[in-house]
Amino acid sequence: MKLKLLKENIFRIHDLIRRYQAQRDVLIDASSEKAFEYSDQYLSQSVATLIEKQKDYPVGHRYTGTFYVREPYSVPVRSIKVNGVAFMREDISSWLIESSDSPYHLRLFRGIFKDDRLRDEIQRNDAEPVYEEEA
Repeated sequence: MKLKLLKENIFRIHDLIRRYQAQRDVLIDASSEKAFEYSDQYLSQSVATLIEKQKDYPVGHRYTGTFYVREPYSVPVRSIKVNGVAFMREDISSWLIESSDSPYHLRLFRGIFKDDRLRDEIQRNDAEPVYEEEA
Protein backbone atom coordinates (compact mmCIF):
# COMPACT_ATOMS: atom_id res chain seq x y z
CA MET A 1 0.00 0.00 0.00
CA LYS A 2 1.46 3.37 -0.97
CA LEU A 3 1.88 6.14 1.58
CA LYS A 4 -0.63 8.45 -0.09
CA LEU A 5 -3.28 5.73 -0.13
CA LEU A 6 -2.50 4.87 3.48
CA LYS A 7 -2.96 8.51 4.55
CA GLU A 8 -6.27 8.68 2.67
CA ASN A 9 -7.48 5.52 4.40
CA ILE A 10 -6.56 6.89 7.82
CA PHE A 11 -8.43 10.12 7.05
CA ARG A 12 -11.51 8.23 5.81
CA ILE A 13 -11.65 5.95 8.85
CA HIS A 14 -11.27 8.96 11.18
CA ASP A 15 -14.19 10.57 9.34
CA LEU A 16 -16.17 7.33 9.64
CA ILE A 17 -15.51 7.22 13.40
CA ARG A 18 -16.65 10.84 13.77
CA ARG A 19 -19.88 10.15 11.87
CA TYR A 20 -20.39 6.87 13.72
CA GLN A 21 -20.08 8.58 17.10
CA ALA A 22 -22.44 11.37 16.01
CA GLN A 23 -25.14 8.70 15.55
CA ARG A 24 -24.37 7.01 18.87
CA ASP A 25 -27.89 7.18 20.35
CA VAL A 26 -29.56 5.90 17.18
CA LEU A 27 -27.15 2.96 16.90
CA ILE A 28 -27.45 2.02 20.57
CA ASP A 29 -31.26 2.05 20.30
CA ALA A 30 -31.06 -0.19 17.21
CA SER A 31 -28.71 -2.74 18.81
CA SER A 32 -27.01 -2.35 22.18
CA GLU A 33 -24.38 -0.25 23.88
CA LYS A 34 -22.05 -3.24 24.06
CA ALA A 35 -22.22 -3.76 20.28
CA PHE A 36 -21.63 -0.04 19.70
CA GLU A 37 -18.57 0.02 21.99
CA TYR A 38 -17.19 -3.14 20.32
CA SER A 39 -17.43 -1.68 16.81
CA ASP A 40 -16.08 1.71 17.95
CA GLN A 41 -13.11 -0.03 19.55
CA TYR A 42 -12.54 -2.05 16.36
CA LEU A 43 -12.40 1.11 14.22
CA SER A 44 -10.03 2.83 16.66
CA GLN A 45 -7.69 -0.18 16.66
CA SER A 46 -7.74 -0.24 12.86
CA VAL A 47 -6.65 3.41 12.74
CA ALA A 48 -3.87 2.72 15.27
CA THR A 49 -2.63 -0.19 13.13
CA LEU A 50 -2.61 1.96 9.98
CA ILE A 51 -0.72 4.73 11.79
CA GLU A 52 1.91 2.18 12.87
CA LYS A 53 2.20 1.00 9.25
CA GLN A 54 2.71 4.61 8.19
CA LYS A 55 5.97 4.71 10.20
CA ASP A 56 7.47 2.07 7.87
CA TYR A 57 7.35 4.51 4.94
CA PRO A 58 10.00 7.20 4.39
CA VAL A 59 8.99 10.84 4.77
CA GLY A 60 11.38 11.81 2.00
CA HIS A 61 14.67 11.19 0.22
CA ARG A 62 18.01 12.95 0.70
CA TYR A 63 20.74 13.05 -1.93
CA THR A 64 24.24 13.97 -0.80
CA GLY A 65 27.09 14.68 -3.19
CA THR A 66 27.75 16.62 -6.35
CA PHE A 67 24.83 17.40 -8.64
CA TYR A 68 23.81 20.00 -11.17
CA VAL A 69 20.79 22.28 -11.35
CA ARG A 70 19.44 24.27 -14.26
CA GLU A 71 20.12 27.98 -13.83
CA PRO A 72 16.73 29.69 -13.63
CA TYR A 73 15.74 32.06 -16.44
CA SER A 74 18.86 31.44 -18.52
CA VAL A 75 18.83 31.33 -22.30
CA PRO A 76 20.60 29.26 -23.47
CA VAL A 77 20.20 26.76 -20.65
CA ARG A 78 23.18 26.65 -18.29
CA SER A 79 23.97 24.24 -15.49
CA ILE A 80 25.32 25.11 -12.06
CA LYS A 81 27.41 22.65 -10.08
CA VAL A 82 26.34 22.16 -6.46
CA ASN A 83 28.24 20.19 -3.83
CA GLY A 84 25.93 19.38 -0.98
CA VAL A 85 22.55 18.05 -0.03
CA ALA A 86 19.13 18.02 -1.70
CA PHE A 87 15.93 16.75 -0.09
CA MET A 88 12.65 15.63 -1.67
CA ARG A 89 9.58 15.09 0.48
CA GLU A 90 7.55 12.01 -0.31
CA ASP A 91 4.44 14.00 -1.26
CA ILE A 92 6.24 16.59 -3.44
CA SER A 93 8.12 16.07 -6.68
CA SER A 94 10.64 18.91 -6.28
CA TRP A 95 14.08 18.90 -4.69
CA LEU A 96 14.90 21.38 -1.92
CA ILE A 97 18.57 22.44 -1.91
CA GLU A 98 19.72 22.24 1.72
CA SER A 99 23.37 23.24 1.18
CA SER A 100 23.98 26.54 2.94
CA ASP A 101 27.02 27.39 0.76
CA SER A 102 24.98 27.12 -2.45
CA PRO A 103 23.56 30.30 -4.04
CA TYR A 104 20.28 28.38 -4.30
CA HIS A 105 20.01 27.48 -0.60
CA LEU A 106 16.40 26.56 0.36
CA ARG A 107 15.11 26.84 -3.21
CA LEU A 108 13.02 24.20 -4.93
CA PHE A 109 14.05 22.65 -8.23
CA ARG A 110 11.92 20.34 -10.34
CA GLY A 111 14.96 18.26 -11.17
CA ILE A 112 18.57 17.81 -10.17
CA PHE A 113 21.01 16.13 -12.49
CA LYS A 114 24.09 13.90 -12.35
CA ASP A 115 25.79 15.48 -15.36
CA ASP A 116 26.46 19.06 -16.43
CA ARG A 117 24.59 18.54 -19.72
CA LEU A 118 21.37 18.14 -17.65
CA ARG A 119 20.43 14.82 -19.22
CA ASP A 120 20.76 12.25 -16.43
CA GLU A 121 18.21 13.23 -13.78
CA ILE A 122 18.57 12.04 -10.19
CA GLN A 123 15.59 9.94 -9.08
CA ARG A 124 14.26 9.09 -5.62
CA ASN A 125 15.91 5.66 -5.66
CA ASP A 126 19.32 7.35 -6.17
CA ALA A 127 18.89 9.09 -2.81
CA GLU A 128 18.81 7.82 0.78
CA PRO A 129 15.32 7.39 2.30
CA VAL A 130 14.60 9.47 5.41
CA TYR A 131 12.21 7.83 7.87
CA GLU A 132 11.74 10.46 10.56
CA GLU A 133 10.94 14.14 10.37
CA GLU A 134 13.70 16.28 11.76
CA ALA A 135 12.85 18.26 14.87
